[in-house]
Amino acid sequence: MRARNFAGIGWLAAIIGGASIGIPWTSGQSPIPTHKPAGYPAWWFQRNVIPRTNSNNANPDYNRVGDYRPANDFAVLTQGQLKNMAIAAYNEFMADVGVNSDMTALVAKWVNVDPVTGVISPNAVEIVTADTADFAPVNLGQLKAVAQPFYEELIALGVVPGYPWFNSENTPADYTAANVGQAKQLFSFDIIQDLAGVPSGGGSSTDFLGGIPYTWFVYYGLNPVKPGNGPNDDSDGDGLTNLQEAQMGTDPNKKDNPALQLTISGYAAH
Repeated sequence: MRARNFAGIGWLAAIIGGASIGIPWTSGQSPIPTHKPAGYPAWWFQRNVIPRTNSNNANPDYNRVGDYRPANDFAVLTQGQLKNMAIAAYNEFMADVGVNSDMTALVAKWVNVDPVTGVISPNAVEIVTADTADFAPVNLGQLKAVAQPFYEELIALGVVPGYPWFNSENTPADYTAANVGQAKQLFSFDIIQDLAGVPSGGGSSTDFLGGIPYTWFVYYGLNPVKPGNGPNDDSDGDGLTNLQEAQMGTDPNKKDNPALQLTISGYAAH
């Protein structure tokens, strides 16, 4: 468990309070459904971020009516939903690469965590306090604060170059209500695949589009399944595909093709 400072966890816990989670976050893994949507990491299903309507269904199909509740990404995100997703993400990090002390300090406000190993016990007791308000809405500032320690680790691992919200050209609106889709976008990382650069056990090749981590698209605000935003598209019109931009470490939203810059520079010199 790596130590890393995260200012604001105490503030966050005071606002979001303890957990009333109600999902089996450590009791084994659920099956990955047939027709898993592109961009939906396998751990969302395995760790019950998106639970089956029937927990005894061993062969769920995401496209089959009744196997999962219909998604409503524009619904207001609640504190309970965000805690569920953060705890599931914590367990995924723990299983794949380990966690940092900031993640542990965060989830320890909601559920009992071993102070030495950082492991959430299968018999962990939910922490419920006077501040618990799982049905209360979450704002964008709270969503970013919960996601921050996870992105600290993703940055340290080299999966993403920075925090997605710092890359946005939109004016911050931290007191605006967050929706479910925004939380899903921030927590769409698939750690092992993003580190390896190729599809790995249980996932779908579409999770790692054209050799680009889904988190790269998230960081630059691109939806890879939307026309013009895929790995072979040129989102900024500078002559480089998004795959080339990812390989070169350039911004797919800015015309920063080095060859184009040299041509312009040479022309100006004359």
